[in-house]
Amino acid sequence: MGPLHRTIRNGFVPLHVVMCVEGDRATAGHLHEAVIGTHSARAYVIPTAT
Repeated sequence: MGPLHRTIRNGFVPLHVVMCVEGDRATAGHLHEAVIGTHSARAYVIPTAT
């Protein structure tokens, strides 16, 4: 695998995410923390070949 391939370490999974946010914007990157207030969130997992 390339340099961006990561594995579970110390019980944590590095997540690469794309999120749509208020104001018709999108942002992408590593998710370090998320707080869901009065809105809901959906998570989809897309398997990849290893």
